Amino acid sequence: MDEEKQINRNSEGLEKISLGSITVSIDNAKNGANHPNVRHVPRQETVDVWSILSGSLLSEVRTRGTIKFKGVKNVYRDPRARFVVVDDNADTTKVLEVFTKGWKLGKPKLLVNICGGDEKFEVNNHLKEIFRHSLLHAARTIDAWILTNGLNSGVMKFLGRSLRDFAVSSANRRGKNTFPIGIVDLNTIENGSCFRQSHNSNSRCEVVYDTMHRDSDPDGDTTVLLNPYHPYFVLVDSDSEQSRSKCNEFRCTFMEKISNMKLMGTNTTIPVVTLVIGGGAQSIHIAHRLAMNRSPLVILAGSGGAADILEFAYRYVQSGGGIKREDEIKFTSGLNARLQSSCGPEDRVELLAKCKDMVRRKYNVAIYHLHGTSIPTGLSLCPVHEDIVEAIIASLPKGEKGNQLHLAVVWNLLELVKRYLKENRSWKDDDLHRSFEFALCNDQTDIIDQFLQHGINVQDFLNQSKLASLYAKIVDDCLLKDMLEEKRFQDTKPLYDRHEDYTFDNPMRELFIWAVLQMRIKTAKLFWFEDKSPLGGALLACKMMKAMSEYEQDPQQIDQMETLACEYERWAVEILDDYYKEDRRKTSLSIIRELEDWGRVSCLCLPHRKNETDYRSSSGSKPPG
Repeated sequence: MDEEKQINRNSEGLEKISLGSITVSIDNAKNGANHPNVRHVPRQETVDVWSILSGSLLSEVRTRGTIKFKGVKNVYRDPRARFVVVDDNADTTKVLEVFTKGWKLGKPKLLVNICGGDEKFEVNNHLKEIFRHSLLHAARTIDAWILTNGLNSGVMKFLGRSLRDFAVSSANRRGKNTFPIGIVDLNTIENGSCFRQSHNSNSRCEVVYDTMHRDSDPDGDTTVLLNPYHPYFVLVDSDSEQSRSKCNEFRCTFMEKISNMKLMGTNTTIPVVTLVIGGGAQSIHIAHRLAMNRSPLVILAGSGGAADILEFAYRYVQSGGGIKREDEIKFTSGLNARLQSSCGPEDRVELLAKCKDMVRRKYNVAIYHLHGTSIPTGLSLCPVHEDIVEAIIASLPKGEKGNQLHLAVVWNLLELVKRYLKENRSWKDDDLHRSFEFALCNDQTDIIDQFLQHGINVQDFLNQSKLASLYAKIVDDCLLKDMLEEKRFQDTKPLYDRHEDYTFDNPMRELFIWAVLQMRIKTAKLFWFEDKSPLGGALLACKMMKAMSEYEQDPQQIDQMETLACEYERWAVEILDDYYKEDRRKTSLSIIRELEDWGRVSCLCLPHRKNETDYRSSSGSKPPG
C-alpha cells in the first residue's frame, strides 16, 4: 500500500487507524459484559474514489467530469450530471466499474434498454401514462437502470420530459432507484468538442452545456443536443465514419456484460430487456443483433416505425417459430411496403432479411400494444400484454417454471407475487424455497406473508444448513454480526450436529428469533402468530432486545432496541390479559408452565428487570383471587 498506515493510541485506549482520508476508530476498552465495541467515526475528509481505482480502469477513461446544463431547471438533488468519454473499443467490463466503483451505483435488478429513433415522434396521452406511471414507476420500484441514446430528440426527448415530470411528481432524486443512463455517440452531439478538452482521466472537468443553443457542425449536418434529464452519460468517441454503428456495438456489448452479472444475493443473472419504441432502420439492426443473442425484446406496437414493422412481422409467426408457407408471399409483400417508407432500396433488402431471420426462430419476444388492439388469434408467438412490467417479465427466458415468480419477488412486486401464487398451486419446492429465502433476507414482509398464506412448508424449507445460511447473510455493519463473529471464534464446539438436512421441531420459532435479533418486528410478528407459545416468544423477544441494548454503543440503535423491547412486552401483556379474562385459574397454570420451545423456562422467570412494570402489573400475572 502506497499510503503509510498510522496507528495512534490515546489515554482512553482508543486505537485510531488512518489509511489516507479514511479513519476508523476501534475502542479497546471492554464494557461490563467484556464485549469489544466497534465505533464508526465520520470521515475527516471526502474520499476521492477515482484516486484509488486501478490504473487499468482509468486507462479506459479519456475524460471524466460533470455537466452543468444551462437553461434547464434542475429536478435532481445534484444539479450536475456525470460523464466519461471512452473509445469505441473500450473494455466494457472496466467501464461498468466506473458506475459501480467510481459513481457508487448499486448493481441494477433490471436493465431496460430503450431502442427508438431520433426522428419526430408523435406523443399521445396513453404513451405518456405508460412512460410516467408504468415504466418509470416500475423502474424505481425494481431498482432498474434505463439505458438510452441520451439525445434530446425523437423518443428520447419525450422520455427526458417524462423523467423530468416523474422526478418532480414523485420527489425522486438521484441516488435513489431510477438511473437513466445515456450511451451517446460523441460525434452526434452538438458542441461535442468541449468533452474532448482533456485526455487526462485523473483530472476532472466541468462542462457548462447550453441546452437552448442549436448550431450545425462544420460539414453542415445538424447535430443533436444532449438530453438534460439524464444524470449519467457514457460518451463514445470513434474515428470511424460509421461512428453511430460503433456506438451501438459498444452499447450492445455493455448490455451483454450486465446480463452476465448476478443479482445481489442470488444465482440469477440480471435481466436485460430492450423496449422497441418507434424507431427507424437502425432500431431494426439493433433489435436483430439482440435477438440473435437471445436478448429479450418488448415491442411497443402502435408507436410507429420499427416497432410497428416488427409487430407486423411477428403476426405471422407460428407457435413453434417460422412462417407458414402459404403466408410467405403476404408476409414479404407486407414487410416490403412498410420498410419502403422508412429506408432506401438497398437497406430494405438487408432489413427484410433480418426481419425474416428474427421471426424464423423462436426468441424471447413480448408485444405490448399501445392501443389495446389484439393480434390475430393463433398466429402470434407473442401474447399482447396490458401491463408493461408483465410484458417485460413475459419476454424473459422461461427455462425454469419459477423464474417469473422469483423475479416478481426480487423486484418486490407484491400484486404479481399474489397472482402467480394464486394461479399456480403446484409450484416446485425449490422454486418456492428460493423465492421465500430471498424475501426473508430482504425483509419483504408482505411477500413473506403471501408465501405463508399460500401454505409453504416451512418445516421442509428450514434445516440446519438453511438457518446457518440466513445468519451468514446478515449485514456486516451491525451489532448482531459482531456478536456472532466473536462467538464463532470463541467456541470450538458446533452449535448443532453436523447434519445439513437436520430439521427443527418448531421452524417458526427459529425464524421468529432470527427476525427479532435483526430488529425486524413486522417480519417477527408473522412467525410469532404461527408459534404455539406466543406468550413466551413475546417475553423472550423483550429480554433479547434489552440484553442487546447493553452491548450497543450507537444511541439511535439503543433507543430503537428499547422501543422494540417495550413493544414485545406489550404483546405479552395483551396475551396475559386475554387469558385472564377467559379463565383466571388456567392463566396461572399457563404462567408457571415450563415452555419447551423457550429453554424450559416459565413466563414468570423471563422478566428480569425492575422496570418491567407492565408485565408485573398485568392482571394476568397476579395469582387468582
